[in-house]
Amino acid sequence: MRILSIDTATPSASAALVDDGRILAECLISGQKNHSERLLQIIDRLFEWTGIARESIDLIAVSVGPGSFTGLRVGISTAQGLAFALDKPLAGVPTLEVVASQTTGGDGLVSPMIDARKQQVYACLYRRTGGVLEQVQPATVLDPLAWVESLTGSAVLIGTGASVYYGLIAACAAAKGCTIAPEHLGIPRASALAILAQVKYAGSAGRPELVSALYVRPPDAFIDEAKK
Repeated sequence: MRILSIDTATPSASAALVDDGRILAECLISGQKNHSERLLQIIDRLFEWTGIARESIDLIAVSVGPGSFTGLRVGISTAQGLAFALDKPLAGVPTLEVVASQTTGGDGLVSPMIDARKQQVYACLYRRTGGVLEQVQPATVLDPLAWVESLTGSAVLIGTGASVYYGLIAACAAAKGCTIAPEHLGIPRASALAILAQVKYAGSAGRPELVSALYVRPPDAFIDEAKK
């Protein structure tokens, strides 16, 4: 299965072409916020570098959040447009699961954490057994220290939420026997997204218009309007 995957859920944007688990090409730009300007350029480069025809891909996969409202909107709308134009199925993959899949090591608990700004993180909890991830706590948004304090067992903490708030959570994490993964491992990678899509989400892929964002927290514009 040949997959084009797209992730724009965080300040980093990435896209990849993966063929049966083999990464043909991947591009990641970190720290950029103008995803709408860069994403199509990145995708064009992937096809140019590999010489693969767009029509030859079997599946498009996109990260659906939680994450940046604007970033998710850019990524999902781009993936939907390509899926419609190429008549290909589209699979939506939770961003926290993508981050969790990027941990290294053996079995155990994995807690992906994405910086939600406003001193909050998007987080959930997975159990990894034999390389397979099973979600044991749903995605939520809360204070990073409160999240770590709520963990009942040692876990690997990974993602931008763990690295941004390292100074705040490090002592509590150590007391619970948790480890904090290196910062570079927590940046969502489109290649990891593609592999997850093939293994777990290809069977549920389908009509592009059915894929929607997983926000967890309402976008700021909705919150401001509610306050008014």
